[in-house]
Amino acid sequence: MQSSVARECLQDDFMLFPDNRYFPSKVRLVHVICALLAVSYLLIVVLFVTSSTNAPKLLQQVKSNDTAVDLAAIKSNVQAVFNKAEAIKTDFTKDLTKLKSEVQSSAGDQRILRDQITKLQDNVATLFSKITDLENSVKNNLPDNPCGTGPEAWEYYGGSCYLFVNVKSNWMAGKMKCESKNATLAVITSEGEQNFLKSKTKDQRYWIGLTDMDKEKEWQWIDGTDYKSSIKFWNPGEPNDSNKNEDCAHLWIDGGWNDVHCTYLCFSLCEKKASTE
Repeated sequence: MQSSVARECLQDDFMLFPDNRYFPSKVRLVHVICALLAVSYLLIVVLFVTSSTNAPKLLQQVKSNDTAVDLAAIKSNVQAVFNKAEAIKTDFTKDLTKLKSEVQSSAGDQRILRDQITKLQDNVATLFSKITDLENSVKNNLPDNPCGTGPEAWEYYGGSCYLFVNVKSNWMAGKMKCESKNATLAVITSEGEQNFLKSKTKDQRYWIGLTDMDKEKEWQWIDGTDYKSSIKFWNPGEPNDSNKNEDCAHLWIDGGWNDVHCTYLCFSLCEKKASTE
C-alpha cells in the first residue's frame, strides 16, 4: 500500500513537471511530501488493524468478571490508541495542505495530482470513520465505572477505589476526610496494590491507614487487617521512631512506607470497596 501510494504520487509528479530541470526544488518537495503521505497512510492502516485486533481481547477480559482487571488501565489504553490516531490524522492533514499549496503554485496540468490527493484523503477519512466506530463499540461494551461517577477522580484497582486527596493535613484530619467519603485511609495488603499506588504517588507523601498511636511499636491497620501477618513495604530502617512519637505511616516520595509524627502535613490516600451492582 505504501509503495503503491508513493509510486502513483511520483508518477503524477513527472506528468506535472516533465522537464525537471526547470523546477528542481518543487520536484524534490513533492517527492518528500509524497513519501510522507505514504508513510502516514500506512501508519493509519496499521493503527486500525491493531485496534481492531486488540479491542475484542479487551472486551473479553472485562466480560470475564475478573476482579483483578484494572478498568481504568483498559480505558486508558483504549484512549491512548485513539490519541495516536488523532495525532497521525493531524500530521496527515498538514501534509495534504502543504502538497495542495505546492500544486497550486506550480505550472502545468494539476488535475491528475489533485485527483490523487482527493483519493488518498477519502481513504483516510474512511479509515478514521471505522476507528471511531471501533472506539464507540469498546466504550459502549465496558461495564459502568465501579467507582461511580462524579467530580472526584476515584481510581479503580483490584476491587477497590482510591482517591488521592491533594490537600495537605495531619493524619487524623486525613482519616476524617476519608471517612466523610465513606472510605478509610488506604490499607495496603498486596504487592500489586503497593505498586499501583506507588505509580500514582510519585514524589509526594500520602497518609495511609497504619498507626501505632495506641501502643508504641504495635502497628495496626485502621480497618482491623492483621498487621503482623500482612505484607509490608517499609523503607530500609523504618519504622524507626527517630524523632519520638512517630506514630503514623505515610507513603514516602519513593513509594516506600515511613513513620512520622501524626501532626506532619501530608496528602491523604482514601480507599473504599468498588460497587458490585
